[in-house]
Amino acid sequence: MLQKFLVLAGVFLLSNLGHGFSQSLQTGEPPAPVSQFDVQSRLVSQTICRGDSDASILRLKVALQIRNISKKEVILSKFVGLSANEEVFELVDGKPESKPRLTYIPEVDFAPRSVQIIDNKLNSDFTRLKSNESYSVERDYQLIVTSNTRSVARGVLPPGNYILILNLQTWPYSETPAEEVRKKWSGSGYLISESARTRPLNLYIPPDFEPIACP
Repeated sequence: MLQKFLVLAGVFLLSNLGHGFSQSLQTGEPPAPVSQFDVQSRLVSQTICRGDSDASILRLKVALQIRNISKKEVILSKFVGLSANEEVFELVDGKPESKPRLTYIPEVDFAPRSVQIIDNKLNSDFTRLKSNESYSVERDYQLIVTSNTRSVARGVLPPGNYILILNLQTWPYSETPAEEVRKKWSGSGYLISESARTRPLNLYIPPDFEPIACP
């Protein structure tokens, strides 16, 4: 499992980042579509657990506040953020590097695969947000870290200061096309299926940390 995680964590991306962060991370690529949301993230807790060899697992509990900044009412799955692409930027002299040090794209097997639709009505797995309304939830994420700074494997984070940005998946239903459901629920609001990007979250990995045994 850890080896699979390390392989996935070694994928590198270039991205434009919103909310005042993008100007230091210009890539020359066309700007991403304007998001329907402003997503605040707050680190609730972090735990470093024992892993294999020199690598440890950094478990993060993150509080998300997802605010509808569009002018229209939207429909959002309550499973938002159950899966998220995690981008980590190293801070050098207090400024983030222009390229992410790593991007982790997880595989989530426990997310629902289809949407149950009865009489074209919203079910309890979704919430409606009017303009400026928010939906709050806590999610768990993880990264691979090491205290061994002499030899750092690709996809592993050594001690230091970082910025974490999460691209929250809003549509986990791989067996149900979003457009199909969007048409059926159009009278209740606009169904969101595009990813939602969080504001940057400061992350610190201390030197010489001592990982603990985790369940």
